[in-house]
Amino acid sequence: MTKPHPNFEMRDSCQEAFGDSVHQLFVRDMSRAWYQHPEGWDALLEALGAYCLEHSIEHVAIMGLSMGGYGALELSRALPFAATASLKTFNVVALSTRTRLLPIPAFDFRNTELLRQIPPLRQPPLWQSLHSGAHYTLVFAIDELEDTLHAWHVARRQDIQVLAATGSHNIAHQLRVEGKLTLFLQQLFSPSVSARLVEEVGFFPPKPAHFALAIARHDGYPVAQQEHIATSLTHSERPDGF
Repeated sequence: MTKPHPNFEMRDSCQEAFGDSVHQLFVRDMSRAWYQHPEGWDALLEALGAYCLEHSIEHVAIMGLSMGGYGALELSRALPFAATASLKTFNVVALSTRTRLLPIPAFDFRNTELLRQIPPLRQPPLWQSLHSGAHYTLVFAIDELEDTLHAWHVARRQDIQVLAATGSHNIAHQLRVEGKLTLFLQQLFSPSVSARLVEEVGFFPPKPAHFALAIARHDGYPVAQQEHIATSLTHSERPDGF
C-alpha cells in the first residue's frame, strides 16, 4: 500500500463495548489477499482454531466491513471443525460486503484493478457453501446502488438474514456518527442477533421496491418509471444516494 495503514477502526469501540469480558481478535490484511494466499490463510485458520480450543471458546461472533465482510464470511466457513463443533453461539455479521468476486459483477468496478493483481481465486462465489452451524446476517446500505445490487443476489435465500441500513457504504462509520457503534457491537453475541440489530440499532428488513429501484437505476429505466417504483416506499425508506 502507498500509505501507512490506519489504526483498527473497531479496536477502541470493541474495548468500550466489551472491556476484558470478551476475547477480541483483529485481522489486518496488509496485502489485501489474506484469504487467497494459502500460506497466510492456512496459518491464520490454524492459529484461530488453536486459540478457540486453548481458551474453551463457546461463543463466537465474526464481523467485517466491505472487503472485511467478505473475509468474515470466508473465515466462518473455513474455521477448523474442532473449533466450531461445540459452539453455543456462532454469529457472522457482514456489513456492505460484496457477494462475489468471480466473475466480477458488471456493475461494480471499485476493485477491478486490485482483483487483476490477485492470483486465480480458489474459493467459489459466496453463499454456495456456508457453515451449517452459523447464523448469518448481511447488512447493506440502501443509499449505495452497488451495495443494494449485491444484497439482491442473496435476498431470496432463507438461511441468510438480510437487513438494510441508511447512510454510506461505511456502515460502521455511520453508526459511530450516530452514537450506535458500541451498541451494535454488543448485539453481536446475542442468540437472536438479527432481531436485536433491528430492535436496538435500527436496521430494517428491505422491501422488494428497494431492489427493484436499484435494478431500474442500473439498467437505465426512465426517471418516471423509477419514481413509480419509489412510490411504494415511504419518504424515510427511499434511498438518498441514487
